[in-house]
Amino acid sequence: MDHVVFDAEPLIAYYWDEPGSDAVEAIIDRVEGGQLKGSVNTVTCTEVRYVCGRDDPQTAQAYVTRIRNWCDIVTAEDVWESAADYLN
Repeated sequence: MDHVVFDAEPLIAYYWDEPGSDAVEAIIDRVEGGQLKGSVNTVTCTEVRYVCGRDDPQTAQAYVTRIRNWCDIVTAEDVWESAADYLN
């Protein structure tokens, strides 16, 4: 694996230190270390910021900023049609 696309669920699990967060952390460490390319959709960033920000909006914003710093950002407009085709 040389590229990972993050979805909201694992990023939220990592934020809240839920079961499976160790596996997510290992992937995040590889992305931050430059061994793995990471991408995240703007819609995913919105969801992570919303869910994680329920208790502490500033900490959640810092987390999403961190995600956006180590991942390529993909807008929904760029991928919506191919994502719909993939799901069929």
